[in-house]
Amino acid sequence: MRYAVAVFGIAALVAFAQPAAARPLVIEEFHQCDGTAKVSPEASIAACSQILASPEVRVQQRPEFLLARAHWHFVAHQTDKALADLNAALKIKPGDAGILADRALIYVSTGQYGAALEDLDAAIKHDPNKGALFSRRAVTKMYVQDWTGAIDDYSTAVRIGPANAQLLCERGEARSHLRAVAEAIEDYSASLAIDPDNECALQARGLSYSLSGDYGKAIVDFDRFVQKNTANFEIDNARCWARAVLNRELDVAMADCEKSLALQPGFEQALDSRAFVHLRMGDNKAAIADYDSAIAIDSKRASPWYGRGIAKRRSGDSSAGDADIATAKAIDPKIADTYAGYGVTP
Repeated sequence: MRYAVAVFGIAALVAFAQPAAARPLVIEEFHQCDGTAKVSPEASIAACSQILASPEVRVQQRPEFLLARAHWHFVAHQTDKALADLNAALKIKPGDAGILADRALIYVSTGQYGAALEDLDAAIKHDPNKGALFSRRAVTKMYVQDWTGAIDDYSTAVRIGPANAQLLCERGEARSHLRAVAEAIEDYSASLAIDPDNECALQARGLSYSLSGDYGKAIVDFDRFVQKNTANFEIDNARCWARAVLNRELDVAMADCEKSLALQPGFEQALDSRAFVHLRMGDNKAAIADYDSAIAIDSKRASPWYGRGIAKRRSGDSSAGDADIATAKAIDPKIADTYAGYGVTP
């Protein structure tokens, strides 16, 4: 909502009582209502309620204070009361794009995506030249997996401007969902041109490079991400896998897999990655143990079956290895070609 940048995740607060009887207003109540005075959300709700109860406030002024009180109700996780205030404001200012956008935000927070999209459609119809409305609708479409619609709205927001690093990264993520990897990388690169340390774009571009098989560029992005951000088990695993595929700095790869598993014990993909590092290092016994654990968690991925098959064959158990490789090929007929591209064959 317009009275705050971020309101999700704040601890639930106790609902405040009804406002006191009308009395002359004081300037401090306005400061408490609009957030200028740093008081508790309960106190802000009370101040807004006192203002709204005053005969000094004209009808045309009420939406401003209803919006403020709606924000504080939202902060306090009192969504029903927030919606009631916004509905009251819309009765005074029907079709107001800003109020509709605020109500859409509340609908999104409660999982009512259809209602949110209806409000954003109406807001955009009322104010079609405001990029923020298109970007907010794009985010909402991402929730319902309307990737194409989200891309269209992000593109409109970028065209209207101003484009920012986060906006471009989010459009890249929508494109990634459609497997438009090259276009996604373009967006991530444009995002990083604006903000070289953008967390979203660094990790997303690295993952996209991995998906496209450009593991060298992926490592560059992953290394930059790790240097500038807190531990991330998915990125640690992705960096481990990239180095394992390139068969370089295997000690660094192993350390990354260990970090990933320390952060997320039982992470199947990290077990698969660590097994592959063991395989690269020639430790077939350790590779088989990790592949066993990975398959026990998820038996529907071809990679651990194929890797275990190779490790078993290299350990002298050809029949068991062949059986694993056959299982892997049944899951993914191209798995042998994928591993051959890594320079790894039975």
